[in-house]
Amino acid sequence: MPNLNSKPLVSVVIPYYQHKQYIEACIETIVAQTYDNIELIIIDDCSPDGSGEYVEKILKNKAWIDRFSKRISFTYFKKNQGAHASINYGINKSKGEIITIVNSDDLYHPERLNIMVDAMQKEQKYFAFSGVLYINDNNQDVSKTDGWAMAYAEIQDKVKDFPTLGFACLLSIAVLNHYQEHDIMIYTT
Repeated sequence: MPNLNSKPLVSVVIPYYQHKQYIEACIETIVAQTYDNIELIIIDDCSPDGSGEYVEKILKNKAWIDRFSKRISFTYFKKNQGAHASINYGINKSKGEIITIVNSDDLYHPERLNIMVDAMQKEQKYFAFSGVLYINDNNQDVSKTDGWAMAYAEIQDKVKDFPTLGFACLLSIAVLNHYQEHDIMIYTT
C-alpha cells in the first residue's frame, strides 16, 4: 500500500501540440486548484502555430508565478517528437509523488486534485481516475447531446468497475518506480 505524505507534491504534466487556443484555459484550471502542492510541467512538441511563444508570454503572469513559486517548467521541443515523447519527458522531469497528465484542451474542476489525492490516501491506492464531462468550444456540456461524447460516456460507464488507467488519472510515482526496477517498459501511443 502507498505511504504518501500528508500533502504530496502533485506533478501536473501538460503536453501539447498546436493548442494555442486552449492552453491558457487549461493552465488556468490548474492554477485554480484548491490543492496547493502542485508542480506544473508544460511541454510544447514543436508547435508551428506560435503557441510556444504564447505560453512563454503567459507564464510571466505574476499570479501564476506566485501560485507555483519555482515549481513551473516549460520546455519547447525543437523537433516534433509525438505525444508519447512529450508525456514521457514530462514524467521524467516530474518531482512529485503523484503524477497526472492533462491534455491541453482539457479543463479541471477546481476541487479535482484535492478530491483525488484525498481518495488515494484514504483508500491507500496507487492510482485514481475519474470520469469526464464533455464540453464544446463554448464550455457547454455536450455529454448528452453530442453523438461522440455520448458513445464515449457509455464506454466510460461500462468500464468504471474495472481497474484501468486513462488520461483522467493520478498515478503514484511508486508505480513507475516499480516498473523501472523490474525493467518493464511503459508505452504510450
